[in-house]
Amino acid sequence: MTDRRTTTSTDRQGNGSLSGHSWPIVPLLVASLLLRGFPDATWAYVCAAAIGGLGALAALYGISECVKAARGNQALRVSAAWVVLVLLLGMTNWIRMLF
Repeated sequence: MTDRRTTTSTDRQGNGSLSGHSWPIVPLLVASLLLRGFPDATWAYVCAAAIGGLGALAALYGISECVKAARGNQALRVSAAWVVLVLLLGMTNWIRMLF
């Protein structure tokens, strides 16, 4: 007989949805749309800074949760290493374009 609590908790953990893991992108998207839609309005910059700041804080929290999850699982460590590699390559390309 299987334990019902473990099967339902693993089902909930395996369900990756927008609201579950990548919700910090929503405030960042709203801030970006404000800046694109109203490029000359001061109020848009103020609102975008406030909303984008909240999104950045939420993204930092999400990254810390990802690091905690990756510490316990070898497969997640490998996946996280690939993500970090792609981010570093993108950042070096961006820095190279600036200078």
